[in-house]
Amino acid sequence: MCKLCRVKCQRPDSRTGDGLLVASLSYATFFDTTFAAATFGKWWGTDPIARKQADVDVVAADIDRSHMLAGECTWRNSFDETEIIRLLEGRAAIFTGNTKVTYALFTKLKVSDGTARKAKDREDFLLMDAERIFSI
Repeated sequence: MCKLCRVKCQRPDSRTGDGLLVASLSYATFFDTTFAAATFGKWWGTDPIARKQADVDVVAADIDRSHMLAGECTWRNSFDETEIIRLLEGRAAIFTGNTKVTYALFTKLKVSDGTARKAKDREDFLLMDAERIFSI
């Protein structure tokens, strides 16, 4: 089971992305959803399917843990967006069970148009790039 911990809010460092998780989670309501984070942290453990260590960069839960957010922070210029989303969904399933889950992808640059369209079609997926994070 995951351990959620409290962390102090800090402004992200625009050069390295340090603090990206904390600054994004410091806002009580996530974007256009009604999800209000009461606890947040990171999950790590063993992926029983891959049989290796895995982690999820961002884990947040509401007060009664009926709704969770699972997110990945990717501070690279290019990466396989589809693979990151697939891994996130698989890893989140390990510890969320039947809980309602919102997935989030925090990135340095905007994602491709195709990924943006897919995310827009889903009510359970959020995209946050550095420009949007720093504008909050």
